[in-house]
Amino acid sequence: MFLAGFQSFLKEFWFSATTPIFLTAVGLVACITIVTGPLGTYESLPLTVRIVYWTAITLSGAAVFIAVDLSVRPMVDDDQPVLRAVIIGAIMSIFYSPITMVLCRLITIDYREPTAPDEVVLIVFVSATAFYGFRHIFRTKDGAAADTSTEGRLGVDNPLDVLAISADDHYIRIQTPKGERRLLMRFSDAVERMEGYTGVIVHRSHWVAAHAVLSVQKNGGRFFALLSNGNEVPVSRGRLTEVEQVLGPSVLAA
Repeated sequence: MFLAGFQSFLKEFWFSATTPIFLTAVGLVACITIVTGPLGTYESLPLTVRIVYWTAITLSGAAVFIAVDLSVRPMVDDDQPVLRAVIIGAIMSIFYSPITMVLCRLITIDYREPTAPDEVVLIVFVSATAFYGFRHIFRTKDGAAADTSTEGRLGVDNPLDVLAISADDHYIRIQTPKGERRLLMRFSDAVERMEGYTGVIVHRSHWVAAHAVLSVQKNGGRFFALLSNGNEVPVSRGRLTEVEQVLGPSVLAA
């Protein structure tokens, strides 16, 4: 179960890291910091060192940001952007500030004194909250446009091929027997388009088709729906009654 959860986390990590908006934002941040050399790095570091330093800072920061964002997502929905931004910024300040200071010492120690720890913490917090705000605003705009342009049953030839739908910020991930695909659409709109096909929302971020669920299993105090493609989807305790009504008690007893 741990291995399956870890694999699921890696899959979500990859999906988040490869969204066009995220990649564009990371690329812009890297280019801007290399060219402008903030925090005195323009005056103190040669161009080649600035490229190495700010590329390392940007990429490592982006990786930690995604991990923190995925960890916060089950606790705070994306419809609470201010609270979520503050939480992400606070966690980033705790876990990423030390990484920043280590990178600074390793890469720039021959050229300048490291930035003071309190300044690093403040910079990380402001940068993380601002980055989340940037991504949230632009994903919201893109999501609104996508809702009006996406036709049919989520772009699949046969709606019965939809095994599960999962929210991924302003995107959705659709599981089919042939693999996963991602669309820029609200989770609620995707579920609405499956009206007429038996299924149930097993978690605030996951919908499963009734025919796709083999069993609902408990492990480590948490419930998971095992799908026909071998993947697992988390099931909220508060939705177990509804899941039983839709899927039948035999699925829960399995």
